[in-house]
Amino acid sequence: MKKWIGGLAALTLVTSSVMLLDADAKSEPKKPKVELGVDRLMDNPDILSGKRVGLITNPTGIDANMTSIVDLFHNADDFELMALYGPEHGVRGDAQAGSTISSYIDEVTGLPVYSLYGATKKPTAEMLKDVDVLVFDIQDVGTRFYTYIYTMAYAMEAAARMTSRSSSSTGRTRKAVFASKVPCSTRPTRASSASIQSHSSTA
Repeated sequence: MKKWIGGLAALTLVTSSVMLLDADAKSEPKKPKVELGVDRLMDNPDILSGKRVGLITNPTGIDANMTSIVDLFHNADDFELMALYGPEHGVRGDAQAGSTISSYIDEVTGLPVYSLYGATKKPTAEMLKDVDVLVFDIQDVGTRFYTYIYTMAYAMEAAARMTSRSSSSTGRTRKAVFASKVPCSTRPTRASSASIQSHSSTA
């Protein structure tokens, strides 16, 4: 029987959308409906239940009602948001392109915001020490020179490394679990997904 014990999981929601077609519309052109990853997650948050969650996001991380995923997670009852992680432009989108970002305390939530676009671009062990699950939710335009896709790749590598360390120190293992719905324009991240699986195992 598989058990989830210890370690760190990475859950990616980047540009996670599902195109749903109206099967009943026969005479009219079919109109696709875009369903955002955060909406699907909040409808069924079991994967985060009881977990300490870290969130990598920016102003594009919103649900269908334009509510920030930061607010959604901060007010959630099933899990606890422990920390935020800021990519280029920052969690709140108030930093200029290419500007170095420092870590700080978020005024709205009171949570630490760790910079992933400053002294380091990869989450460190210190940044992840209080986190069980790392969630990434950033809308991406699919151009490879944008930094967000690489922020996600670095985060997934860090999650795999922390899972491996936890397994070694406790003698127990846990597979790094993530739900990735990445469009083909961001295919390079799939290599990072494979790296997490190769670093993880199940008990």
